[in-house]
Order: sequence, then C-alpha cells, then structure tokens
Amino acid sequence: MKSRSMIYRQCIVAFGIVLNVIGAFIAMQLRLPIYLDSIGTLFISIFFGMKYGILTGIMSSVISGITFDLYSLYYMPVQICLAGLCAYINKFQLLEKGKVFLYAFLIAIPASFIGAVITTFVFHGFTSSGSTYVIAILHNLGLNFVFSSFIVQVFTDYIDKLVILFFIRAIQKRI
Repeated sequence: MKSRSMIYRQCIVAFGIVLNVIGAFIAMQLRLPIYLDSIGTLFISIFFGMKYGILTGIMSSVISGITFDLYSLYYMPVQICLAGLCAYINKFQLLEKGKVFLYAFLIAIPASFIGAVITTFVFHGFTSSGSTYVIAILHNLGLNFVFSSFIVQVFTDYIDKLVILFFIRAIQKRI
C-alpha cells in the first residue's frame, strides 16, 4: 500500500513539473510579462508539502534549462524559495479563507528579491523574460538596474503568483 502512495505522489510531481515547463514555455514564446514557471511548484507545495515542491521546482528548472531556456537554471533558488514559503504559509489556510491576495503578496516579495538579485548581478538586467523590456525602459529613464529589476520583479511576481493561486484555488474547490 505504501508503494502505491509513493507512485501516486511521483506521478503528481511529474505533472507539476510538466505544468511548470509548459507554463514557462508559453510565457517565453508569447513574451508575457509574467513567468508562469511556478504553477506546478506552488500546486505541489500546497497539496504535498515542501519536499515535493522543491523537487518539482528543481526538476522543472533543469528541464527548462536544458530544453529551451538556459536562464531558468539560474533562477532555481527562486523555485526553492517559493516551494518553502508556499508550504509554510499553506499551514495558515489562507487559500481556504479566500485571502489569495495576501498569500500572493507573502510569497512574491521574497521571491522578487531573489529574482531581482539574480537578474541584476548575473544577467545585468536582461533575461529571456518579457519583463526585460520593462527593466530596460526603467533603466533608460534613469533608475539603476537593481532598483529597476526589483520594481519589475515585485510587480510581475505578484501578478504571476496571483494568477497561479486563483488557478490553484479553483482546482482546490473542485477537489
């Protein structure tokens, strides 16, 4: 019986990895200003906990990095942070209480900081994401790269996590 449960979890984690990879691919191809690369990470972290969420985030970053977006390998710490935060914050049942906006804010701010540091110091503000255009505009208006990256990361991460959490909440209501 225990092995059946483990196989079930492995299949769900694989599904989460596929959600991340497909979401990232769609966002990258359409040059969306949001990322959609953590749908599976958040989903798995909420339903199965931190360990499985981190595994989902790491594996999806590796697969995306090998196949179509090398940049995603460098953002693996963001996936790990999101999985940990999401699993921890989920203990307070904010999604069930309808506090999706607060939940998104609590996970977006730390992830934004990590993402902004990576974007600024590793890539000098320019990545494969559609948000790179906004960073370039802000920088050309006179803001430095760190501040430009952080502003863009906070805004895009919050919107991204909000969309994902509303999606997960809809699924949660159906289960």
